[in-house]
Amino acid sequence: MIKDKAQEEVVNSTNKNLIVSASAGSGKTTVMIRKIIKHMIEDGVGVRDILVLTYTKAAAEEMKQRLLSAIYENAQNNPSLLNQIDDLSIANISTIHSFFQKVLKKYFYILKLDPSFSLCDELESENLKAKALEQAMQNFFEESPDEYKELLEIYGNDRTDRKLQKTIKSINEFCASLASPGKWLNETALKLYDNKEYLYSLMNEDLCFKVQGFKMEADKIMFRAKGQEVYVKYLNEVLSSLALVNNKLDFFENYSNFTQISFKNLKKDEENLVYLQIFDLRKKINEYKLNLNKADLTKEHTEKVIEFTKNIAVSVLKVYAEYSKTYEELKKERNCLDFNDLERLMLKLLEHEDIKESLKQEFKQIYIDEYQDANLLQESILCQISNGLNRFMVGDVKQSIYAFRQANPDIFLNIQKQYESEENSESKHLNSNFRSRKEILNFVNLVFDKIMTPITCGIDYKNTSRFQPKAEYKETSSNIPAVNIKIIKREEKNAEINPPKIYSVQKHEPRADVEELPELEARVVAKEISELLGKEIYVNGEIKKVDFKDITILMASRGSYIDKFSAMLSRFGIPLQANSRAQLYSDNIIKALINILALATNFQDDISLASSLKNFGNFSLNELYIIAKEDGENFYEKVQKFSGNEEISKKIENFLQIFNNFKENIINLGIFTSLNLLYDQTGFLKNLGSENKLKVKKFTNEFLKNGYNYDVLGFLNFAEKDLVLAPSFTSEENAVTVTTIHASKGLEYPVVFLVNCGADFTKGKKEYEVVLNEKLGLGLKDTLDEPPIVYNTLIEREKRDEFAEKLRLFYVALTRAKNHLYIVGSSTCNFKRIENDYDVLKKKCFLDLTLGSLSEEELNDLISKNSILTKEGLNAEIISDFNFNLSEIEKTSLKSDENLKQIFLNYFNFNYPYSKEINLALKNSVSRIVHDEEGYSQNLQPKNFQLSEHLTGDASKIGTEYHSVMQKVDFFKNQEKLELSTNVEEEKINAAINAVKKLLNETKCVKLFKEQEFMMYVPQEEINAGGSPDKILIQGVIDLLSLGEKNIIIDYKLSSVKSAEKLISLYKTQLKLYKLAAEKAFNIKIDDVYLYNFNTKEMLKIIL
Repeated sequence: MIKDKAQEEVVNSTNKNLIVSASAGSGKTTVMIRKIIKHMIEDGVGVRDILVLTYTKAAAEEMKQRLLSAIYENAQNNPSLLNQIDDLSIANISTIHSFFQKVLKKYFYILKLDPSFSLCDELESENLKAKALEQAMQNFFEESPDEYKELLEIYGNDRTDRKLQKTIKSINEFCASLASPGKWLNETALKLYDNKEYLYSLMNEDLCFKVQGFKMEADKIMFRAKGQEVYVKYLNEVLSSLALVNNKLDFFENYSNFTQISFKNLKKDEENLVYLQIFDLRKKINEYKLNLNKADLTKEHTEKVIEFTKNIAVSVLKVYAEYSKTYEELKKERNCLDFNDLERLMLKLLEHEDIKESLKQEFKQIYIDEYQDANLLQESILCQISNGLNRFMVGDVKQSIYAFRQANPDIFLNIQKQYESEENSESKHLNSNFRSRKEILNFVNLVFDKIMTPITCGIDYKNTSRFQPKAEYKETSSNIPAVNIKIIKREEKNAEINPPKIYSVQKHEPRADVEELPELEARVVAKEISELLGKEIYVNGEIKKVDFKDITILMASRGSYIDKFSAMLSRFGIPLQANSRAQLYSDNIIKALINILALATNFQDDISLASSLKNFGNFSLNELYIIAKEDGENFYEKVQKFSGNEEISKKIENFLQIFNNFKENIINLGIFTSLNLLYDQTGFLKNLGSENKLKVKKFTNEFLKNGYNYDVLGFLNFAEKDLVLAPSFTSEENAVTVTTIHASKGLEYPVVFLVNCGADFTKGKKEYEVVLNEKLGLGLKDTLDEPPIVYNTLIEREKRDEFAEKLRLFYVALTRAKNHLYIVGSSTCNFKRIENDYDVLKKKCFLDLTLGSLSEEELNDLISKNSILTKEGLNAEIISDFNFNLSEIEKTSLKSDENLKQIFLNYFNFNYPYSKEINLALKNSVSRIVHDEEGYSQNLQPKNFQLSEHLTGDASKIGTEYHSVMQKVDFFKNQEKLELSTNVEEEKINAAINAVKKLLNETKCVKLFKEQEFMMYVPQEEINAGGSPDKILIQGVIDLLSLGEKNIIIDYKLSSVKSAEKLISLYKTQLKLYKLAAEKAFNIKIDDVYLYNFNTKEMLKIIL
């Protein structure tokens, strides 16, 4: 149903090309379907007369289903529409590549293709590329040995040519997306090496741009310095020096002028804000000047470097040409094409005018969805098959976030600009939002008015893309603001650390200076979730109460952050889940399947190889250990060369035969069939329970419906990049969803938490060996000791493109929420308002982009009052006290129920069904191990852990009471009088407190854990000398764990044993396991372990 005038104008636009910029939530698919139906009704166009193209199979199927529904919906008044239903199954509604393949199959004879050609999956394609690259390198070495040695000298710092291979692969990926790769290689690749004056003009542009930023910063400080004549005079001198750099001079004049700038000393006054800002500006200028001086960019030296690097570039392109030729020959031998071939050959086919004309006549209308994801080659093809008046492209360049897939947002922007001035074309915008509350949309407008500009990312958001709120939301009783910014105040680097507080599972008193930021952010999010639960929200036309399933947590990428964040949320009883695939893929049984698929792409992956040997080769841990002891640099080499044991050698031979068959089957039969054959051949499913068999079946069936059945690498890339996997996910339906921004694109959620917004998105960027630019050519990073001048010029533009993509990613994140949006991140709270485009480009995190968009008054209030609540419904708060009351949802660390034991068993290790360890109990308490050291390998029954094992009855109960008192003690405060039961002696407790305090001070404690429960797998040989390497699951509770200058464990005992030597002997094994658990859990070294006996008042150091 058409909802507003802008949508109606798009639907009614006819007989001209039309590009539509459809902002998030504006109903673009609805508009496209309505436009198709209108053509059918009014112009007699049939589904066989239209071409509808998408970028995913799922989107194509959805388009067919929605079109079918629209046909039925409109058939009552237009019965002739029903005639189109039978043709839907053969209609050209598909992905772009499926359409290209269909056309090439039809006209195979024109290009002299074998009609039986197959589309090689990415696994086969990568294998062929690897062979082609190896052969190309060998050919180049034989034909040009001197050039090869020179390249190896530059790229071979690891004594291999891997970096050179990486460069060749990058050039190949880039060229594959070009409309005319040959033309680019011949005319553009070396453009900046050949046209030095043009290169110098770009270098001058970069220098002037940088200096202009310095000037604008100086102007801002000047405004604040009014009335302080010393600083005004100094700033005028700075501006005069910077004015010597301008675009009227050439690069070398500007370079000379800038590198000779010097500043007078300024009297130190660290209490004055203007002084501090001048000092910071001067530091930035001097650092930039130092970098330029190091590069030695005098004209004579620069020209020598350019000539030297040009020779390297020529050699690299020779290797690429050899590689490209060899790769084409290998594909021809196998009669297969890859996805890039489909585009390249389709373009070649269109060189035949009759074919081009036939396609133009065949399609009366061409509809293309998500056009912001198009590449140059696709644009060239789609432009040629249009009759000049029938292209309808819809997308949102503000949501172009797939540069790593060669998507080029400039295509969309350029077409918009072109259509605005063409008589037979139109460019329109859909900015009405039917998804989110107006407060959220107004906030998005506030932020992106400031940060999304033609300078920062090529988009004039303020004048073209501001949201118009159109969603109707009923009032609810909830008083929670629509937009919430939660700022965790963190200390400046090198700031003095305040005295620590105590950490415990149940009473958590965290501080930003002693706790990991992910944990603090999780704590803040947990508090907000606890306040949201049960509040009213308006969703899908009805008022309901917020539940866990209404909440989604978004983050830019996965990594260690999500593990720590999720673990802390789970401690407070918040159920978490990823999307269904992520949950499935995070299961350890499924990880075994993913590992063998990964091994099929790279046999040198030691982790995947070890996993596959264990799970599909029936190797025990002991056998893997025997192999690992052999000589060799890598595990895969040891496997290949192993000859030390006849039985193991035979098993290796059998596994390799099974594995090689598996690889061949993938290529010929697809992953689905290959995995099922593997299950049968190895008996993988034989001893799995029904639930695990169901998981395996579900995973295997995925390959029939997700488009990856012949694309192992595509699947692995999908699993790695687009899914968030964490150990704390649940299978409950009522759970908070955790996912990435990329995975959330196109989706909407009632409540969104965007977390880790204080993370520096300029760090951790991919390293480029070569930078490639459609218009400027290539730049190589490695030039021995010389500055990579062309590379540096191109990387500046690459960095700007990356920054622009971060802004678009931020836009996607902020436009997912319907009812409530939370932005959570850490900051030193030195907020700086955005006043111009240069200020935007200096920002390094989402939080700074957000806060920089607020008014000066709002920022000042936030800093002075630690919180603001605006009339527009924005709540911002600086948090430095984390002692929240989370009693409503908080839970203790680990519960001793059997379901949780099984969850931990599944998480820590998946043992192959044929494992020989089945005679062992799955779980043992530490206490049981202590008492059964001599017979631990027998079939032990699980037993509940008791704190003082040698005590029984009332004595055991009294020991528990002593532990309970020590758990409540705050060792960093003057202790108030404790409430003690009649069983606990005050004198003994006070002595224990003093002994612990003394030890914590001596070891300079920073972080404290009390009553830390754990479960873990431990090899038997680590418990008892001579034991097997097989693992058993143990559990226990560490009374006190202190992290600081020295990391220590303290265990409390109420023991009647007076001999220190005997007491240590009794509990040495137990404390050894505590030490092992703490070291594994926190990835630290425990320096010392102590045992405190309440009865003797002794603190005993245990030598382990």
